[in-house]
Amino acid sequence: MEGVWASTLLKKLLMNNNKRSKKLSTQTRNEKQFMTENREIFQELREIKSEVKEVKKLLIVNSLRRLVDNYEQITKTKQKKLEKD
Repeated sequence: MEGVWASTLLKKLLMNNNKRSKKLSTQTRNEKQFMTENREIFQELREIKSEVKEVKKLLIVNSLRRLVDNYEQITKTKQKKLEKD
């Protein structure tokens, strides 16, 4: 009788161990997937950040061009006024 009881107990322990092992395996797989997704998200964020920097540069350049154009227009009108006088 003790042999059957020990055998049943051993089977239960093995089943529980197998369940834990599968659970840990799934958990590890999920953690790896999570880490991979995090890396991908951070890479996308880096790309977005660099694109934002490029856009800012373009905006600054465009603003400077407008300032230069305005300055040139002002100097031309002043020159014309001086020439008239």
